Amino acid sequence: MEDHQLFTHFRKEEHAFVERGLDWIYQVSRKHQVVLTPFLDPREQYILTTLVNRENQDIRMEKDGGYINAERCRVCIYPEYLFPNEDDFSLVYLSLDSEFSLEHREVLGSLLGLGIQRYMLGDILPKSNGADVIIAKEMKDYVIGTLTKVGRKGIIISEIARDQLWTEQQQEMEQQTVVSSLRLDTIIAAVCRISRSKSVDLVRLGKCKVNWQTIDQAGYIVTTGDVISVRGYGRIRLNEVREPTKKGRFPIRYLRNL
Repeated sequence: MEDHQLFTHFRKEEHAFVERGLDWIYQVSRKHQVVLTPFLDPREQYILTTLVNRENQDIRMEKDGGYINAERCRVCIYPEYLFPNEDDFSLVYLSLDSEFSLEHREVLGSLLGLGIQRYMLGDILPKSNGADVIIAKEMKDYVIGTLTKVGRKGIIISEIARDQLWTEQQQEMEQQTVVSSLRLDTIIAAVCRISRSKSVDLVRLGKCKVNWQTIDQAGYIVTTGDVISVRGYGRIRLNEVREPTKKGRFPIRYLRNL
């Protein structure tokens, strides 16, 4: 598949990332370098997997976000004769201990407020007495030395081991269903078990995001790797969209966080 044809398979807003992915693959396949990406969201991981598989060359990729079913992961692209280990992903695990519970948006806002780019941050795992955060190793000293509060809530920050992460609420079972179309409103209605008219209203009122971008078009087409956030109904991660059945329905696999 020629590169100019390749771009037709992705949304226009994804073309910049496709170009970046092709450059990473070039560094590995032509210059025999190992590439470690920043944290990628599930859709970006899917795109990069598609690009690597397309090359049909002696390169491989592995991803790691710190725990099973992590949403945001760093990806290591490497020649087939090399085998990355856990340390090669340069992940650091931090515990933000507080007298209060910390919401995801509070922690993210405080970290971004330090001037850290989102691609340097992995998953944020809220717990009853604070939150655990996965970050790029490059940011460790800066975050530990700078972050003293989340909003107005005081915290004590410390590095923890990988197996100490609070992941109990993050280990949801994958589910599957069959939908009549891949329209955003159809997916929301099926997964959240609400009426189609209700899902249309949620989308049109700006209460839905796809890959962290507000989408107000009920007919927006979603696909493998997309993360759908619905205010009041949680988050849906679309792990796989299979080929349509003879009746034109689409089997899907997904994770849902309430």
